[in-house]
Amino acid sequence: MLAFLKIWKRDWTEQGQLLKVRINTELSVYQAAAGLQIKSLSSVDLNGKSSKRLLHGTLALLIEAAEACLFC
Repeated sequence: MLAFLKIWKRDWTEQGQLLKVRINTELSVYQAAAGLQIKSLSSVDLNGKSSKRLLHGTLALLIEAAEACLFC
């Protein structure tokens, strides 16, 4: 993720479409990982409170990753 934050503006004009594909791929991976973690937590729900905390953390990371991709 940090690599995307270090992209220069000139790279967007030179490699815009390629960078867009890479960012969309990265976001898809984050989304899939978050979905998998959510499903895992819902099936193992031993302690609702801790599962809820982990779920919120997972979604927060996904949102941060999406925002980083949008604003890089």
